[in-house]
Amino acid sequence: MKITERVQFATTFAPQQISSAANSAAVELSAGRRACAFVAVGAITPNGTLTAYLQTGDGTNWTNAKTKMLSANEQAALEIAAEELPDGHDRVRISVAPSTGATANVAGVVLVSDLRSEPAIQPNSVKLG
Repeated sequence: MKITERVQFATTFAPQQISSAANSAAVELSAGRRACAFVAVGAITPNGTLTAYLQTGDGTNWTNAKTKMLSANEQAALEIAAEELPDGHDRVRISVAPSTGATANVAGVVLVSDLRSEPAIQPNSVKLG
């Protein structure tokens, strides 16, 4: 099942201007669940970058965590399954940080998918749109 077949909003990262690291609320990922964090960057001054990355709910970074460096006016999606979290962790959050001395306009949303549930579109049904 694709994450787009059965999703729900878990948390948002309200549009804001940041000059240091900022984090979303943590999202619980019990067994079989996936999360996808979408980040959109606007202007970055002076010509810097923004790094978006996934952390555990308590702010721990781990090896092989999803990370994406973005320039102005770019977007990224960072997807993770519950099984990819480090042992002993069941929550994930998105963290964003502009490069040193930069200010960035950023917004985001974290969606979750429950892979234990039935797909939103059943076999032999008609998908509209």
